[in-house]
Amino acid sequence: MSISCKSLKEYIENTFSMPFVVNSIMTDGESHYSCHPDNEGEIFFDSTVYIHNNVRVVVEIVPQRHGGEMLFEMSKASLEQRKRFFDYLHLLKRKNAKIQFLVNGSNLNGIEKWPDNWKNFSCRITKVPLTDDNDDFDEFLVISEWMKHSICLIFSTLTITDVEDYQSMVRETGFFEGTAYQILANRYERNPINRELCIAKKGYKCNICNFDFNEKYGSIGKQFIEVHHIVPVSQLGADYKINVDKDLIPVCANCHSMLHKKNPPYLPIELKEIILSARGKRKCKSTFVKKNILMVITYSAQLEKTIATGKIAIGIKNALQFNSKYEEIEYVLLHNWQNENAHIYKLISKPYLVKKNDIEQTYFLKFKDSDFFILLDIDNIADLYKDQYDIMHLQPSNRKQRYDLMLTSFEELMEPDI
Repeated sequence: MSISCKSLKEYIENTFSMPFVVNSIMTDGESHYSCHPDNEGEIFFDSTVYIHNNVRVVVEIVPQRHGGEMLFEMSKASLEQRKRFFDYLHLLKRKNAKIQFLVNGSNLNGIEKWPDNWKNFSCRITKVPLTDDNDDFDEFLVISEWMKHSICLIFSTLTITDVEDYQSMVRETGFFEGTAYQILANRYERNPINRELCIAKKGYKCNICNFDFNEKYGSIGKQFIEVHHIVPVSQLGADYKINVDKDLIPVCANCHSMLHKKNPPYLPIELKEIILSARGKRKCKSTFVKKNILMVITYSAQLEKTIATGKIAIGIKNALQFNSKYEEIEYVLLHNWQNENAHIYKLISKPYLVKKNDIEQTYFLKFKDSDFFILLDIDNIADLYKDQYDIMHLQPSNRKQRYDLMLTSFEELMEPDI
């Protein structure tokens, strides 16, 4: 199913803050999407992206018919620009992309072998599979992502425009072959190249609080993060060169807002210290509270059966691991893998450790192949759990860890961690 060129155009223009032309054509039964920076003289480049046989994405980039001035600028790229170009190439290769970039018919092999005279170039990128995690692919997301990457790759040797004063800039400077590239005005905060390089190096988790949008929101949070300029954009001089390692950091929306609670913004290390301090003050309230909650993760059908019996035998991988801690358990928190149901019950008798052969048949066994079990008798009438407590804050389900028992305090349970 073909995607909307209008939607693709809006995505690209919002990403790069400059006008683009986007078209689509059918070739051999496949939709090919092409784009180029909007211009009347055909002086930039064309990028074409398509999905071939539903298994691979293909990207092809070539100069436009009158792209000589752009080729000249690319040939004179500074050492900084060349480094950024190859950094971006490596970023794409880490996404399992195969790349052939030819200049004057020969492979572009490195910063030191950058040709002095670019008469032409061609770039072909292919990637299999379509998505990094082999999920069912969304055609728009695949096409738009790789169209963005193709533009970033070429722009890494040039600069990026802002559309705020685009029309006035055209009127003031003229718009004809050989000068259009000169009106490109760098906007640090809008530069998608630096953003992509930052994320590639530092990941999609918040580098301050470790929040992960994908873990929290699933597929809609995948590959989502904000990028913060440690030194405010307003303080950067016109000739300042962004150092991705030192100047940029991926952060969640909350931390991003907190960083800007003062001017100049807090440094990342300062906000980390604030978080740790606040967490310490909150937890000190329960420092002297007994650790008395046992968390048990099970499956839906077993969960209801467990509650009905009121008697639970929890298998222990290593009896010595718990020593006397199990005797302090006063409450049991039960929930299933899907976190659809959660219950907290108070024990009506002190728990004790027994061998498997000594367990009465009335007990529901959890982890049946264990040698030792903790026996728990619960008050299955009074459920202390309330819907407002989010179990996901307490312990994310970990299917790989079989013995998923955790001791915590009742007060901490009722006040979920951040």
